[in-house]
Amino acid sequence: MILRFASITDRGLNPNRHHNEDSLLVAEPLFIVADGLGGELAGEVASHMTVEKFNDFFKDATRENGLSTRGELSVIERVIKKVNYLVYQEAQKPEYKNMGSTLSVLYFYMNRALVGHVGDSKIYRSRNGKVEQMSKDQSIVQQMIDKGVITPEQARRHPMRNVLISCIAHKPDIDVYTKEAEIQEGDFYLLCSDGVSEYVTMDMIAELSSSGKSPEDICQTIKEIAYTGGAMDNLTAICVFVDRMNEAN
Repeated sequence: MILRFASITDRGLNPNRHHNEDSLLVAEPLFIVADGLGGELAGEVASHMTVEKFNDFFKDATRENGLSTRGELSVIERVIKKVNYLVYQEAQKPEYKNMGSTLSVLYFYMNRALVGHVGDSKIYRSRNGKVEQMSKDQSIVQQMIDKGVITPEQARRHPMRNVLISCIAHKPDIDVYTKEAEIQEGDFYLLCSDGVSEYVTMDMIAELSSSGKSPEDICQTIKEIAYTGGAMDNLTAICVFVDRMNEAN
């Protein structure tokens, strides 16, 4: 398949945030966003380690189930758990106490989009003007949404919107959200940290995906939207267009 993509990451405008604790990887057909937690340098260490180790382990992982999408999805889940345990061990050191990271992985494989996810960074897909969140937040407000207590729109401004129930290094073993979906020509994917999703709505994503802008220009527009809103967190985004599909699986 033919993909067009671009990325952006920025410290934001918050004077109390002296480092960019977000990390990303653009290694077609693999795309990753991680948002570090823990403050000072610990969050930066956690996100960088999470992305680096995932990429290393994923490339070296044994493919026991052959060339199948379900097999690759199981590899993604297994690698995320391996990364989690490694970062968890590092987080036991005094200098890295309480550090952690979100992790959102998007992998294009055999005309399928494979998602692996921990935390509350986001993966969106825009198709024919309809935007869907491909990841699922592991957060207090998502639990409230699932129970019908609040709506997704109310969750965007809820005072507990940043409280996670799981992240990389939260505990030795974690639950990993996975998803497999078909790909269509014209699909647009956005991976982003909550410094972007705080300000960029699904309606905005739909508009940007159909604007005719290049991935680079969309990334710049996303930064401008976040800055207009105050950009109180680090912000990271990866934009991917699917221009052409493989003729056969």
